[in-house]
Parts: sequence; structure tokens; C-alpha cells
Amino acid sequence: VAIAGNTVAVGGTGIVVSEGGFAIAGNEIAAPRSDQRAHADGIAVVPTRAGELVRDVVRIDGNRVRGVGGHGIVAYAPLQTLEITGNRIEVAQHGVVIDEKASVEIATVAHNTVIDVGSRDSDEASGVFGIRVVNAARATVESNIVRGVGTTRSMGGGSVGIDVVAVAESRVAGNTVDRVGPIDGGREEIGIAVRGFARAQIDGNASRRYPTDPDFDAAGGRFIGLLVGSLDERELDAGFTTAGGITTGLGAKVFGLGEASAVSFERITAPAVTVDTNIVAGGSSDAPPAVIVGLRGDAIVTSNHAHGNQEFGTLAMWVRAEAGTIAQNRLWGGREPTAELHIAGPAVLGNLSTGLIMLNGAALAAPWDTLNVIGI
Repeated sequence: VAIAGNTVAVGGTGIVVSEGGFAIAGNEIAAPRSDQRAHADGIAVVPTRAGELVRDVVRIDGNRVRGVGGHGIVAYAPLQTLEITGNRIEVAQHGVVIDEKASVEIATVAHNTVIDVGSRDSDEASGVFGIRVVNAARATVESNIVRGVGTTRSMGGGSVGIDVVAVAESRVAGNTVDRVGPIDGGREEIGIAVRGFARAQIDGNASRRYPTDPDFDAAGGRFIGLLVGSLDERELDAGFTTAGGITTGLGAKVFGLGEASAVSFERITAPAVTVDTNIVAGGSSDAPPAVIVGLRGDAIVTSNHAHGNQEFGTLAMWVRAEAGTIAQNRLWGGREPTAELHIAGPAVLGNLSTGLIMLNGAALAAPWDTLNVIGI
């Protein structure tokens, strides 16, 4: 069934479906006023009356949503396959969200443009999401542009450009995120976050708070460019982390537990992540590292450009893993140190760094000390 080519101007939700087999394409949806206070959504997939799994594919493609008070596009229902592609969302409270009350077997969120969500004085929440995918067995989030997330002071500091939580297998690739948080004072916003997975591939993304490099962004706050897993040692020791109201695993158990949902996946030996060819910038004076990778498993971190704040001495990269390769990265940040690595079974080679690379509490020693270039 196609819902296509419509123009909808409404104070409530623009288009609502509760069954599979729908293709929602090429529609124009707008609220009657740009500061819409009804918190209604542009396009919503809601549960069936029986709460059953929606088995057919739901495709949401090529729509334009502007000015709604809630989500631009949101799924609240359990779905088998969901494809959200080629949409443009402007001036909403949130962009594209698979809600924690939903679950998806296969999710694709690709080639969407999300601009200025959580940017109005009437937008009030603890944080806003440009794109959020929650509780999926497999998800691909690629080639999206997210520009302007939680830029108004009325939003809390928990905004995230792209958030992937409790997804067993994910690929997050080719996305661009910038203008996250208020320009005159960042708080604890995150560009891209991936938490709670069995296997994840994160490559070719660009994530920064604002176009200005961190060295010239004194108002950057505690912004994190890329967060994979957790930085909290207590969470890593316990094997789980809580973010955005959802608790999820950091080790062999992959699950998502929120106020309105609970999902779990097959147990694994250990999580594995590849973080490759990303360009990431962090925050300012007391900011965490620009790139954080923390899990109880294996990490391959290669060919990234990680930019901390050199003037304030913030780290470019922090990694904790059971085993990991850290190779061919450009690390720009504080000189003592520029990166901290906590890896039981490490390989560290071919990195270019402005300052020291610390491995398990000490500066690099043989054989790794001669295989990296320090002070450049």
C-alpha cells in the first residue's frame, strides 16, 4: 500500500500506520506554526491493536517533514523490517527515532538529512536525537547528514547526533554530524554514540561539535565526538552502561533495558568493534577524549583522525579493550599524553601523535615505541 505525494498541514500527527506493507513516499508534512507545541510527530509507525510484530516491510522514503513539535519520523511498534531513506527533516524536536518501545529485526536508516532539531525555544527536553536506533537485531545507519541538534538553551545537555543503542549487529558509516549543542556553550553532548552490541563496524564518519576546530572553540564544553561503549571504568568492570534511559551490555551479554522495554540477544563470546577512517573532533578545556572506545572485548581502531584540544590538553583518544590494534591514526591533542590505551593484548603501530601515547599506564615501550611517530 502506497501513501505517496500528499501535502499535509496539521497540528496532530501527519501520517500514522500500524500495519506492514506500507510505502510512505514523497509526502510533504508541516505543522501550521513553526513553534508547534503539540509535540505531535510527522510520520509515526504505531503498534497494532494486538501489539503483534509487523511482519511486512515498512518503507519511509523521500518525505519532507518540517516544523512538527515531536519526532520527524518515529517507530513505536515491533517491526520485522524498517527502511527509512532519503527523507529531509527540519525544525522538529527530534529527527529519525526508533523508540525504546519499538524493536526491529532489520533496520536501515540511510541518506536522510536532519537539520535544526531541538533548535526552538519551545523545544524542552533533557536531550534531543538527530537519529536514534534502539533495540534492533541488525541495523545500518549510513550516509546521513545531521546538522543542528539541541542548539537551543532550553534543551538539556544530553543531545546526541546519531545514537545506536542495544543493536546486536550494526554498521554506522559515511555519516556527517555537526552543530551539536548551543554555539555559545557546549555541555555533555555527543556527536555519534554506539553502545550495547555484539559486532559493530563504524567507518568513514565525520563528527564535530561545530565546524571550528577544538583549539579555537573555547565554548566546546564536554563534547565527545565519537563514543563506542563507555569511558566509565566502573561500568566497564560491571559489564553494562546506562545512557539515554537505556541500560545495555558492554561484554558477552547484549541487551537493552529501559522503562518501557526489555530486549535481549543471543549470548556471545565477546563484543567486537572496528573503528576506521573517521574524522572526529572533541570539546574544550575539561572535555573527555574526542574518541572513546571502551568495551570488554576486541577493538580494531585504524586510520582515524582524532582531534582533541591541544591548548587545554584534552585527549584525542582513549581505548579500553581485552585485545586491540591501534594503527595508522592521526592523534592531535594534549602532549602529556595525547592518547591513553588500556589493552591487555595490544598492537600499537604506525600512529602519528602530537604527544605521548600511554599504554597500560606507561609510555610506549619496545617493540611499539619505535613503530610510532611522536611529537608531530
